[in-house]
Amino acid sequence: MTLVSPKLFYGLVLGFIFIGIQACYKKPDFDFAPKIEFDKVQVFPPSSDLIPQDSVVISIKFQDGNGDLGLTSEDRTVAPYQEFLIFEGDTTRNPFHFNYFVDVFKLQGENFVPVVFPNAELNFNGAFQPLFEDPEREGPLEGVLNYGLKITLGSTFKANDVLKFRIQIADRTLNLSNIIETDTLTVLRE
Repeated sequence: MTLVSPKLFYGLVLGFIFIGIQACYKKPDFDFAPKIEFDKVQVFPPSSDLIPQDSVVISIKFQDGNGDLGLTSEDRTVAPYQEFLIFEGDTTRNPFHFNYFVDVFKLQGENFVPVVFPNAELNFNGAFQPLFEDPEREGPLEGVLNYGLKITLGSTFKANDVLKFRIQIADRTLNLSNIIETDTLTVLRE
C-alpha cells in the first residue's frame, strides 16, 4: 500500500527544491549611486566611402541599487534635466540634460591630451533611455550598457588617431557614478 502517489511525491520534492533555491537567493545590495566598470570598446569602419567616419561602441558594466537609470525625451524638457539653467537672467547649459558623459583623449607624442572641439557645444555626451520598462519599478539593477558614437574625419580627428575615452553616468536623482577609462583604439585607419 502506497501512502503518497509517485506523482505527488515527485511534485513535493521539486517544490522543496524550488523553495530551497529561492531561500538561497539573496537580493543584491548595490549602492544607490551607479557604479560602472569598463567592459570593451569596438570600432566599426564606415559602411560607405561617402562619409569618412568610424562607429565606436563603448560597453560598460553597471550596477545601481534602485535602478533609477535613464531619461526619456520628455524628461529632458523639465527640471532638473532641461537643457538650460536660468539664474537671474543668466543662461547656462545644464550638464544633467545628459546622463552619459564622455571625455575624449588623443595620443600626442607619448601623452594623451583632452580633445578640444572647435565649438564648445560639440561633444559626445548623450542620454540613454530608462532601463526598466515600468518607470514606477524600483530595485537593484545590473547589466551592460552599450553606447555608440561616430568619429568623423575632419579638423578634430585625423586618420590613424589613437583615442581613449573617459566615461561617467548619472542616475535620475543626479547621483554620479565613478569615472572609468576605456582601452585605446585607432580610428579612421587608412
